[in-house]
Amino acid sequence: MAEQNNPSGTSDPASGALTPATLTADSPGRTRSGLTGHLRPTFWHMRPITVSLDSSAPAPGDAPEAVKGGTARHVARNALGRWWQRQINRSQSLERATLVVLICALLSLGIYSFGVLRFPLGPNLGHPYQDIGQSTSLPGGHTTPLAGEGFLLAIALLFGTWGIVCWIAGQAEQRARAGWWRTPFLLSSLLFGFPVAALLVLLFMYPVTASDVLGYTSQVRVLTVYHANPLTIAPSTFPDDPFLKLNPWNTIPASYGPLWAILAALVSVPAGNNLFAAVLAQKLLSIVACLGCMLLIWQLARRLCPERRWQAFVFFAWNPLLLFETGANGHNDPLMVVFLLAGLWALLATRWYWQALALPLLVASVLVKWTSLLLLPLAIIFFLRGGRIRRWGLASLGLGALLTAASAIPLALPFLDLHHQYGVVGQAAFFTTSPPALLKSLLAPIYGPDAASAIARSASLAVFALVYLLLLIRFAFPGPGERFNPWGHLTPAQRLISAGMESYFWYAVLAAFWFQPWYLIAFLSLAALHPRPLTRTRGALFSLGAPLKYVVYIFLLFISWSQIPPFTIDVIACIVVYGLPLCTRWLESWQTRQHLYDLLAEAHFSPAPAAKAAPRRRKSWWLL
Repeated sequence: MAEQNNPSGTSDPASGALTPATLTADSPGRTRSGLTGHLRPTFWHMRPITVSLDSSAPAPGDAPEAVKGGTARHVARNALGRWWQRQINRSQSLERATLVVLICALLSLGIYSFGVLRFPLGPNLGHPYQDIGQSTSLPGGHTTPLAGEGFLLAIALLFGTWGIVCWIAGQAEQRARAGWWRTPFLLSSLLFGFPVAALLVLLFMYPVTASDVLGYTSQVRVLTVYHANPLTIAPSTFPDDPFLKLNPWNTIPASYGPLWAILAALVSVPAGNNLFAAVLAQKLLSIVACLGCMLLIWQLARRLCPERRWQAFVFFAWNPLLLFETGANGHNDPLMVVFLLAGLWALLATRWYWQALALPLLVASVLVKWTSLLLLPLAIIFFLRGGRIRRWGLASLGLGALLTAASAIPLALPFLDLHHQYGVVGQAAFFTTSPPALLKSLLAPIYGPDAASAIARSASLAVFALVYLLLLIRFAFPGPGERFNPWGHLTPAQRLISAGMESYFWYAVLAAFWFQPWYLIAFLSLAALHPRPLTRTRGALFSLGAPLKYVVYIFLLFISWSQIPPFTIDVIACIVVYGLPLCTRWLESWQTRQHLYDLLAEAHFSPAPAAKAAPRRRKSWWLL
């Protein structure tokens, strides 16, 4: 009936109805606007309007009953939904979401500001290093339970607000995909501005859980003041240095790369002998690198997952572990991650000259901290199997190798020292909060400490090497679990992010003998870009369990568990740190396996053709 009333097949602007003429041959499945004729955006999901051609359609007088029935069905459908689904559909939901984000940001900033007021940086630099347990101890030197409870409450509140903001960002982007919508200025300002404000506030907080930033200021003076190699010469070699007493690890050389030594020296030279300025310079270097990581996460999310770029940004930039370990403790891991993410951005670029910069940037990340070496083989496999060679030839790969050699060799050659042991080799002798540490504790009564350390180190490295080799093979040659996964077909770039995240995860579980919470910063940057929600949940749980290590070793060990054997305390710490992430990893494998079983159950295989009766053939010509 509708086709007879509108024979030209055009849309009726007055009624707003969509007719078949709005679907054109050059844009199958996409509709055009009834008023302007422009193609609607791809994320504009409109429910198709079906036109009844049955002559037994209800008369106009029956329209109120039809409307009444439709309204009843609509109300019934809403009644079955959850309460938050009904709330998100209201027009004021975006304003309420902005208000909730503002409250979460103010609460988090309040906690960080209290930490700065309670542990200011300047006054605490006048004495040897004290952690949060020692700084809040009673006059007799006993650790107070109140400080531990407050620290645990702060962790719970910070991670709770972070989870709420991540959920709000995901819900807002779901609404954006349902219509033409832009992020309000106030909401985007809050999401972008809070990490910057938090880092600037934490800049003036004393490092209460790790003394690494004090070690940086002492180790880099080996290069800037005494003109020696800080990667092989310990600060204790120069006993008259004024910064020596503030470094608890002054007998160990720096366990980092030559690029870190150069950058740290450049920012510490203006500080001179001013300890406060030297510590601020090292912290500012880490904060600037962290802000660069946030910008690169935003750019990579726009390319890899544009439908949830806000959630990816909030997952990384608002993470309390990242903000605390960078702003308060001043670790240099963001400096490694910023080169790593820049290399990934160049690797995923569409121009060959940007691709040529991928290898030098990844090698620069290795020259800051060697753990980013895990991503180099994956990047080379991605380059060889991702179509780059077939498209551009060997130009980008050859140019990248030349740029790498031209930049890495001049940086690393001055720090080459064959007569002294490097600090990264000496750090491998320490064990704490890891499965290798548990293995060493079990073997120490039988074989002795030195032999137990060697056995635990060799066994852990062998297991991790096997796991890493399997990850490389799966990335290079995807199997059925990669082709039929429960979250859809992954692009090669997404598979690269997934393989890199798995490499860092199993390194933290198997090969990180001296595990520390800030080792997860590179892992979190890849988890934010991962397409699978359950995998992102694993990253969130890992970042939640890692700082709980401070509660175990700083407070519970000296307050309630002073009589418990050290091995039992290590087991409890490993369960707290690794328990939830490993359970989530098992759930991911179970989900993938169940999805494959469902695919096999729903598959319809054609029956095998019936065998035709064929005459029997002789197997040999001489047999009759």
